[in-house]
Amino acid sequence: MLKSSKSADKKSLNNQFSASINLIGTGTEVIGDIKVKGDLRIDGKVSGNIQCASKVVLGPTGLVKGNISSVHADISGLVNGNLKVNEYLFLKSGGTVNGDLEIRHLVVEEKGVFNGKCTMIKNGGDMNALKVNQEKTPIDQKE
Repeated sequence: MLKSSKSADKKSLNNQFSASINLIGTGTEVIGDIKVKGDLRIDGKVSGNIQCASKVVLGPTGLVKGNISSVHADISGLVNGNLKVNEYLFLKSGGTVNGDLEIRHLVVEEKGVFNGKCTMIKNGGDMNALKVNQEKTPIDQKE
């Protein structure tokens, strides 16, 4: 007979959450802050800050009005806010970021648009605690 320990069950549950893919589909609008442990794909609209312990993918139809904090990010849509990315930010063709970046690595494809200030994080920089800055986004400051 197999025994199941509570700690093994808890690790399995945590692995399920960290491996999960969360989707905000086209036509869906979320108003409020989002915090996820797994990957997040956005093809709809988000008005609020996003804190992701993994990767954020913003599709071509995606729109975020708020700040994003993640380990990796692929941006093909529109972000009106600041990004804090611990590793790689890929700004894809057709993607637009109106806000400041705090990143370790930046890749901008042809026709990717970035309007803001960029601060590069050196290796060994403390980005372990990824916290979304609750300040107003550049778009909010214009209103």
